[in-house]
Amino acid sequence: MLDPAEAADAPFWEQDTLSHTIVTDKGPIGRGVFKERMRYIRYATTATALYHYNKATEEWHRDAEPVPFAGKPVYVFAAHALPGVTEVPTEANPGHRTRGERTGGMLKRRPSLARLPQDHAVLMEACSSGAAPGLARRRRGVDDTFVPDPLGAVSESQHVANETGRVVYGGTREVGLGVRDGAPVHFIHTDSRGRRGSGWSTGRNPPGRCWTSAPARRDCTPARWARPPRRPVSGHCGWYARCGRRSGWPSRTTATTANSSRALARWRPCGTPIRCCAAQARSALTCSSARPANSGRRNTVSWTTN
Repeated sequence: MLDPAEAADAPFWEQDTLSHTIVTDKGPIGRGVFKERMRYIRYATTATALYHYNKATEEWHRDAEPVPFAGKPVYVFAAHALPGVTEVPTEANPGHRTRGERTGGMLKRRPSLARLPQDHAVLMEACSSGAAPGLARRRRGVDDTFVPDPLGAVSESQHVANETGRVVYGGTREVGLGVRDGAPVHFIHTDSRGRRGSGWSTGRNPPGRCWTSAPARRDCTPARWARPPRRPVSGHCGWYARCGRRSGWPSRTTATTANSSRALARWRPCGTPIRCCAAQARSALTCSSARPANSGRRNTVSWTTN
């Protein structure tokens, strides 16, 4: 079943998805796309304690802080996943997988999420949904992932945030729900060396702002760093440009500074396209209106438009 307002944009496989409602004593809290039933999922919104589990030594250590979504209204999406990939079984293909914008689009079109107020976040009870995709190696029963390009890789939870416009919580490693000392708890695996990760990542996509495609470049928004393109472009939400960042920040490119002074050379393209948000399409490229302090000089940063 799809949200009628978004059904026209849905691919065929979404209509064939196998899922079930996650129900608690207070009513439904989300959807699960597991092929099997996971009974502890029903405690996802009420469990607040977070434990770090070392699979090699079978040791449990409680975190000093509760989970970041404790006490907040959330919609639970439960699935099996790997960094950059989410398993969503269908009638025709029980092993069907989705990724990126398709995962976010699927959740955006779920009626159970669409009818909730915008202040409801999405809790992705899916392993590594908050981790960027990369090269995985399994050691001591745990997948350690190396990300060659951390600035260019985007996690599944961030894609869901981009598509739904909601805050999204995703685990950076394998996650689950269990019982410790007689109470339901959240747990997250350590890496193969027993080191704790960051726990849960938080993806955000507030309306009316232009976001880059990577979490590490969220500060690289036109509201702070970008300057407008040299020539007008059509279809406001389809234009792409490159933003300026201080030279001390990570970048895969260098500045184009023809006839520029040493002061101007500290600006460089960040190398990631910025897409004009749909919410700003009516304001004639509002998201390119702000300039850095030295934007009055010529040829400080090179731009590309598509």
